[in-house]
Amino acid sequence: MDLQIVGEMLRTRHRATVDMSSDFLEVEMKASIPSALLRIEFMVHRETGLVPGTWKIYERQPGGREWPERTKYYETDPDFLNVMKEVQDDIKSVSHFSKAVVISVTTTDPTVQFEIAGAGPSKSIGAGPNKSIGEGAEIKYLTGTIHETLAFPETYQFLLGIFKIAGAMSAEILAQIAAQYLYDAVKEKRDLKLKIGDSEVPVDKEKIEEAIRRYVV
Repeated sequence: MDLQIVGEMLRTRHRATVDMSSDFLEVEMKASIPSALLRIEFMVHRETGLVPGTWKIYERQPGGREWPERTKYYETDPDFLNVMKEVQDDIKSVSHFSKAVVISVTTTDPTVQFEIAGAGPSKSIGAGPNKSIGEGAEIKYLTGTIHETLAFPETYQFLLGIFKIAGAMSAEILAQIAAQYLYDAVKEKRDLKLKIGDSEVPVDKEKIEEAIRRYVV
């Protein structure tokens, strides 16, 4: 698997801190479970994915800044294991991408989630379903902000991934198809702001395609 893609997904979806070597990711993330706020450190291997048993678990002390290690206490806890299963499932869901880019959309229209990735118009945070784009690309809903105020702009993040394919021409065609798909999904949203990778992009099909090509071709 491409560790850079996995790392980008973990940073975006889980707000993790990621250090990458040639074969491993060293990951640190925070997770709330019903009984505690945890800081979790674990490793991801290029070939095998999440490496069980490499994690260290720290618990935030109430009213303090200390994070004592509590690995032995929590490593068999069902809530902790559910968190790690979600992480493992997310890693697997992007492991088939050869190239990918994060797309951020800010708008007051919550239906954009459904129109881009079938994530539905709710404001819940969580991994949504994927949508296939052509025969070699997929867009995955990662996460979204939550505000209680109506008509407040929300930011939704997606991962556009290209499967392992042969030839640069195939990737170029997929970039064109993905750009058309994304443009059609957002062109009617008057208040929308679009970001592809690190760059803000106008809602223009050619500009969207140019931005996508920088990451996937």
